Amino acid sequence: MRNNLLLKSNAILFFLLPLISAAQDFYICTSSGSKCFHKTERCAESRCSREIRCVTLSEAQQMHRTPCKKCLKGFFTHTNAVNKNNTTASIDSFRTEIAQTPQDRHSQLVQHSGYTASYNSTWLVSNWVAYELTPQKAVGTVKRPKIPCSPDPDVTGKSSEHSDYKNSGYCRGHLAPAMDMKWSEAAMNESFYMTNICPQTESLNNGKWKKIEEHLHGMAVGGCTLYICSGPIMPKTPQRIGQNKVSVPTHYFKVVCMKKKDQWYGIGFVLPNMNCKGSMYEYAMSIDDVEKITEIDFFYNLPDVIEKEIESNFKRKIWEI
Repeated sequence: MRNNLLLKSNAILFFLLPLISAAQDFYICTSSGSKCFHKTERCAESRCSREIRCVTLSEAQQMHRTPCKKCLKGFFTHTNAVNKNNTTASIDSFRTEIAQTPQDRHSQLVQHSGYTASYNSTWLVSNWVAYELTPQKAVGTVKRPKIPCSPDPDVTGKSSEHSDYKNSGYCRGHLAPAMDMKWSEAAMNESFYMTNICPQTESLNNGKWKKIEEHLHGMAVGGCTLYICSGPIMPKTPQRIGQNKVSVPTHYFKVVCMKKKDQWYGIGFVLPNMNCKGSMYEYAMSIDDVEKITEIDFFYNLPDVIEKEIESNFKRKIWEI
């Protein structure tokens, strides 16, 4: 009897071995859904050129991501390439709001309590700043501090300084507004790091840019969860200000992904760095259009079906603009 059970166990094990072996090498790219293998260095999806890395099952569970159904060991996911011009800090790169910076653009990823920044050491401003704004965060009560902007302690290399903006004709514009950081004293204070500051004209900073920020904040207060990414659009040869020669953008962008009653929506804005007249709608466009202008890949951690839908168009009625 025992011999028969042993034979049956060996037979089952013999049958499962190829499957177990295959499972150890077989993965799924979480962004494209393509089948990949352990030694693959690039995503198998033809339209996707991002690098990929292996994530173990335990890591996947900690990040609340679903591993490949055919393989309980793990899956592939995208990560920023590391080269001499693009260094990646150890951050949570699976957050919805995170963007993909072009590989030929200087980028150091820095993560704080309230926002993540892709800092450009050539421009001395960030390529983009991204954050999540929930209904709970939007009703925070932390007061805005009366403190100067300061270099980000997590930045490696040269940084801009508060004094660079003095008598320059430009404001220290927040990419992630302080009003969205009232949920945490740490987040509020960190929003005054120079990685979150960029030269803006006063007319833009206190005009249409502020109007859009207030509108989005109101939507979060109303019950929506927003994922927001903002940044500068630089010319090939930007104007420089201050002793450290901080680059001045000609335009700014803001892209927003919204989850409302289990439905996803997206919208983008591009505004010149000057007084912007007219309604917010005049500066609105699809996220795809903003990606073409900036060459930045936004919300790439979303499933492709959702990403394509929210980035290809925007619904004016949904955004109340």
